[in-house]
Order: sequence, then C-alpha cells, then structure tokens
Amino acid sequence: MFNILLGGAAGQGIETTGAVIEMMLKANGYNVFVTRDLMSRVRGGHNFTTLRFGREPVVAHDHKVDLILAVNQETIDIHLKDLREDGVIIADDKFRTDDPRAIMLPMTDTAKELGNSRVASSVAVGALIRLFDLPEEALRDIFEKTLRAEFVEINMAAAKAGFNAVTLDQGEAARKKANSRAGGKGEIIPEDERKDYSDWIMINANRAIALGALSAGLQFYTAYPMSPSTAIMEYLAGLQNEANIVVEQAEDELAAINAVVGASYAGAVAMTGTSGGGYQLMVEAMASAGMMEIPAVTIIVMRPGPVTGLPTRTEQGDLEMAIFAGNGEYPKMVIAVKNQSDAFYQANRAHHIAQKYQTPVVILSDQYIADGAATIEPFDLSKVKKVTVASGDEEALAYRKDPAHARGDVMHGETRASDLAADEFKRYRITETGISPRLLPGNPQAFVNADTDSHCEYGFINEAADVHTAQVDKRMRKHYKMLAEDVIDAEQIGTAGSDIVLVAWGSLHGPLTEAVQKLKEQGIEVSALVYGDLWPFPTEKIEAEAKNAGHIINVEQNFSGQLGHLIRRQTGIAMTDSILKYDGRALSPDEIAGRVQEIVKG
Repeated sequence: MFNILLGGAAGQGIETTGAVIEMMLKANGYNVFVTRDLMSRVRGGHNFTTLRFGREPVVAHDHKVDLILAVNQETIDIHLKDLREDGVIIADDKFRTDDPRAIMLPMTDTAKELGNSRVASSVAVGALIRLFDLPEEALRDIFEKTLRAEFVEINMAAAKAGFNAVTLDQGEAARKKANSRAGGKGEIIPEDERKDYSDWIMINANRAIALGALSAGLQFYTAYPMSPSTAIMEYLAGLQNEANIVVEQAEDELAAINAVVGASYAGAVAMTGTSGGGYQLMVEAMASAGMMEIPAVTIIVMRPGPVTGLPTRTEQGDLEMAIFAGNGEYPKMVIAVKNQSDAFYQANRAHHIAQKYQTPVVILSDQYIADGAATIEPFDLSKVKKVTVASGDEEALAYRKDPAHARGDVMHGETRASDLAADEFKRYRITETGISPRLLPGNPQAFVNADTDSHCEYGFINEAADVHTAQVDKRMRKHYKMLAEDVIDAEQIGTAGSDIVLVAWGSLHGPLTEAVQKLKEQGIEVSALVYGDLWPFPTEKIEAEAKNAGHIINVEQNFSGQLGHLIRRQTGIAMTDSILKYDGRALSPDEIAGRVQEIVKG
C-alpha cells in the first residue's frame, strides 16, 4: 500500500484537493481508503487527509506515510516524523526545510500569477500526477465534477504548472516505491493491467447510512446539526425532491427525536441522527418510544466526549449509553456499523427491525468511517428491501375481514378479528411473542390509543400491579425471546481456537483485519471477533473462543473498555488485557499488532 498525507489549514482547499486526488486514484485503477483529521474551525488550524491506496482492497489507515503534500509549513513541521526514510515531500518553495527528500515548488507564486491564492494546492496536484506518471488531461474531467465551472480552467492552469515543474527523474523513486507498495509493475499500474473500478463507489459511512435508510423507504428525517453526524442530514436534504422525502432541521435534539416518534406513530418511516452529546437529550423520548412500542431509528455518530469534547475526532465512548440510557426497562436493539459498505446494509436492516418489533433501534457509527471514505463494491440491491407500512384505513379493513391478510411489518403477533371492537382496539394485546397487533391512527375503523403511562391492552392508563407486570413481561419477551433471534453474532477473523483472542466492535473491523494478517506474517496466530450487533448481546462465539484462550484482549477506542464490560456482564468472561486508545485518533493496524506482541511477550 502507498500512503499520501495532504495537509494544510482550514480554508486552503484541502477537502477539495483530497477529493480530486481520491477520484484520480480511483480512475487509475486503485482501491482507496481515506481518513480525515479536522479541527473544529472554519479557518486556520491544521487539517490533514490521508489517502492510502493499492491494487487490492484497502481496509484501514496507516500512520506512516510515503508522500507528504504540504500546503502549509505546519504540515512539514508536524508530519515529517511520520515520513518513511524513502519518502517524498512536495511543498511550496516558501516553506522551510532542508530535508533532501523535499521537492520544492513555486506553489504560492504560481497561484498569485494566476490571480487566485486558493489554486496553490492544484499546483501540488499537478506535481503529484507527474510523479506517478498519471495522465494530466484526466484531471479536467475530475475538476469539472468537483469544481464550479468558472474555476476549472484556472485550476487546470495551476495543475499544468505543477506538472511541468517536476521531472520524471524526480519521480522515479516515488514511482518505484508506489509500484512495490501499491502492487503495480513497470508504470504505477500498466493500463492493460488496471482493474475496472468504474462502477465501484467512493463513499463515506454517513452517505452510506443515508442511502441505506432510503433503500428501506425512509420518508422523514429530522436532526439538529451535530458533528460528525450533520452530513447525513445535509446529504438527505439534497435528495429531498428526488427521493420524495421530508428533511427537517429541528431546534434541538429532543425536538428531533420527538418528531421521529410522532411521525412513526402516524405510519411514516422515520429516522434521526446525532452524536453522543445529542443522544443524552434524546433519552426521554427514546424511553417513550419503548413504552408506546413505536419504531424509532436513531444514529449516533460517535466523537470524543464528554459534552463537546473533540467535535471532529473519533471515539467509541457511547456504547454503554446507547444500551443502558433511559429510565425503566424496554426492548431496544443496538447495532454498530463496521465499515462504509456495512453502513448501507445495516441502515436498511435497522428499519426492518424497528418496524417488526415496534421498538427503538440505535445505529452506532463514528467519525473515523463517517467522514472517511473507501472504495467499495456497488451495493447489492437484492439484499435490501423497503419497509411496508400499510395505511390505516386499508389495514383496519383488512384486519376486520381477515387478520391473515394484514400486510407488511405493521401487523404482527396473534390477532383475531374479534379483537377489533367498534371503536376500541387492543393496541397492546398480550401475545406469546410480545409483538402486539398495530394499526395506524386516524382511521374510521378503530380508535388507536397510545400512552407513556403504564397502560392496559387498550392503551388506557392503568395502575394495577398485575396489568403493569403483564405489559412489562410482554414488551421484554420481544427482547429476550424474539429480538435475540434476529441478532447476528460476531464476525470471526483469523484462526478459530487460538490462544490469543481479540474482541472489538464497529469501525475497528478494518484495522483489526489488517492487524491479524500482520501478526500471522510474524508467526502469531490470533482469533479476532468483531461485533456489529451489540444489544441484545450474542454470546455463543465468545464463549466458544474463550474456553482455551490464554489471552482475551479487548481492542477499543475508549478509556474503560466498554465492550469488555459488556462481555463480562453477559457471560462472566473477563478480559486478560486491553488495547485502548482515546486521544481522538483511530487505532492503526500497526498499533494493534505491536501491542499484541508486547502482551504476548509478557
């Protein structure tokens, strides 16, 4: 793999430049994995993007870089230590460095001559494609896709200047290393050997979640802007007319989740998104959805806390909150997405689970994959389907005539036509499965009640002890008897039955996958379990793997080891060691493999 680091201040066009390089690499036959490290400010500071690419799928980032593309002095000062010995630096000739690996270019002067200081980064892009012997004119198509029309020519002129400022001799070492690390031969990848990735997708997890929800038939999305989840709302807002959905920016997070509960009660497929600080404000309404048995899908895109914390960095600190926050007890499912592809399918699945069990579902993502993009295969639409929510009138009539004919995910459980009285309906009928029949409100066939107080089968407030106990039992049967049947156990990576067992969850899937391979190459066999479904918690695989393991190590992006706590709570199995990181930056494969080696050595 070959790793480029692009660094500069906010406002210097780093995002656009990174997008151009992503598209250029993809167009020339590479799989690309992108991570973004951003400061929470509009101008200034230090931001950087890493683009790791190769001929085979790339699943994780790397802290060591092969090429630094510096748009400001700070990028050199901060990241020079991360550059490999045979690496290359592309930088403005106004910057200070005596490093012999540096190729200094008149980036600022060229931009001034062209009359726009922001095109300096395009000078660097031109130099980059020259070093890698990529086609200069291919940039035009990419600029036309990423820039406003009036800026295409000036950026092409800047790129051409950078292209002409570098000789092929200067780029020879970079090309040779890229060939070796990215898997090419001769040229970076000879044209006749390039795989066709033209129909593959370059996408981040935020957009993948949005598209997964749309594939489930999303009709209503509302949220209050909170990094790193805001891009979900922005992306869906741009598709409102095309997708025929309503996107509403709420005045706060509690208003957003209340709107979702109300829309879902009325029959809409609804969703909201936030980060950990916003979810704290949503807890009351989540419990309301649990009591009233209303589907509600909520996305938590995690960032370091508490409170504001690091708004644009990554962490896995909200697992226990997602599972246990809320007064009383009610069924809920918690799913962590593992990567950009998984985000699409799990967003679709979350809506089906919510509708089937009439319960809240929480999707956990984090900034690492939410803002970071990857080249993935096209989504297989045969694996997803739309949620079916019948209209109230039609559903009530079908239920009166023959309950077996009730459609879709709205009607579940044991039902009889006699349960539908002239103007009352047993919305919370006691059933063996815990899933009660559901009609939508507002139809003339039946009155559908809902209440956050403890209630009887008809939904009316009732404080009798036996009634309350029966309703709690009914709801929790959905959790322990039914919902648990839909839970998927951890994905097993490596060698089953190994003495070393690693457990992780969510976005650590990629770094752990590569770490397991690195350890194997060093003669260390490990078994890794990566959890997506976390609540109800599946226990079978960890119980099997722990039987003969000498080391059981939880790998997490938090201080306390929350997955380790959950495993011990549910199985009694205690972690022997932990690999934890909570500085706002993601664990890399090398970091994981190195820590495992240290643990094994004593």
